[in-house]
Amino acid sequence: YDLAYAYEKTEDFENSIKYYLRYLEEEPFSDSAWYNLGIIYNKQEMYEKAMEAYDYALAINSQNTFALFNKGNILSNMEKYAEAIPVYHEYLENEPDSFEAMTYLAECYEKTNEIILAKKYYQEAIELAPDFSDPWFGLGVIALNTGNTDDSLLFFSKAVRLDDENPEFWYMLGKAHSLKGEKKAAMRCFREALKLDAY
Repeated sequence: YDLAYAYEKTEDFENSIKYYLRYLEEEPFSDSAWYNLGIIYNKQEMYEKAMEAYDYALAINSQNTFALFNKGNILSNMEKYAEAIPVYHEYLENEPDSFEAMTYLAECYEKTNEIILAKKYYQEAIELAPDFSDPWFGLGVIALNTGNTDDSLLFFSKAVRLDDENPEFWYMLGKAHSLKGEKKAAMRCFREALKLDAY
């Protein structure tokens, strides 16, 4: 187990997987070993295997909330938003103050066009952590997509104030200014975005 963990820390994932699997042959009911294996599979973009490992960890220990959270994230990254929603809900039953999970849940609702629920969870995340930029950005995206450019400007501006190192925030703020016909402000935002990420 320690050897597998050490290989993981040195980013020798192949050997780490090998030794976790050997350990699990001896100790198949170690939820922490399954969980760690899931993390490595995820890093290697072997998402199906990661999900399987997290499922084993949860079958052994239903209280392993980290496995639940990571499972939700994988589903979301695979754009399986409808499948991620109940996983995030289950996680939030155990960790009701997780503003990150609330934000990711809101994003899943946004992607499945359940806008009222998306807004609800973004706002709840903001109540828990007003200085966390992502839910402000999420509300901005919803406002922009529903034609409410004035509100989107407010939300994107707040997101940028909280995290001015995020090129996507600057880009979307520029887009909102552009839709309002505010070309100078839009250009400034696009320049900031380009400074952070030329792509």
